[in-house]
Amino acid sequence: MMDSEQEKPTFGVKLKGRHYQYKQSVYGIAYDQRQQTFLTVETKWNNLLLPGGGIERGETAEQALHRELLEETGFTIQIDAPIGRAEQYVLTPDGKAILNDAFFFEIRLLKQIQVSRELDHRLVWQPLQSVNELFHTHQAWEVRVGL
Repeated sequence: MMDSEQEKPTFGVKLKGRHYQYKQSVYGIAYDQRQQTFLTVETKWNNLLLPGGGIERGETAEQALHRELLEETGFTIQIDAPIGRAEQYVLTPDGKAILNDAFFFEIRLLKQIQVSRELDHRLVWQPLQSVNELFHTHQAWEVRVGL
């Protein structure tokens, strides 16, 4: 994993005069065995995202990834390797300004032990050619880095 702030790429545009809330997140990148598709979550707004989410106080990135993947997919996972770290300036639909500092890991889905708690999320395997359809630029960048 990249530790140096200089090595952490930043995406998005920081708007002048806006205060950005700092938020750490973690995302899992699962490829099929032939590395031709990768796992995404499609939201009710038809946005494609990598599975994952915010790191809660007291959690490591790895603990948060296990929790988030179970919540979003119902699957237990194996974390194979760290891929990298990137950040993105984001404006939410309700107008909040966030600096998303994200950790990315290559993962494997193991066993589905429950149904997803996120009823508005649907798992979709995407061909690698559609990586630019991901809603967040830093996620698309990390999918390409992980290959």
